[in-house]
Amino acid sequence: MPFGQEASIVPRCDAGRCHTIVESAHACGDRRCTTTQACVTTSPGVPGGATTYGCQDLPPGCTSCACAPAVQACQCTDEGGHAQLRCSAP
Repeated sequence: MPFGQEASIVPRCDAGRCHTIVESAHACGDRRCTTTQACVTTSPGVPGGATTYGCQDLPPGCTSCACAPAVQACQCTDEGGHAQLRCSAP
């Protein structure tokens, strides 16, 4: 794992068998998202409002915008090997 990159241990259960995997994490404002999540940045809809950040799960096996579901009022870009959703609040 590259220096400075964080990781999280995530439980996974498939067909009644459980195990843990190590997922790397990337910055998303004041949060950290895993490689199986898109970073969602929402710009405020009013002047002076605060930008918010969150992590949205991607479909199984998906790590880029090519297979990420479309989200209304958001634009998806691939940055640094992960999906980034930039959204505008109404």
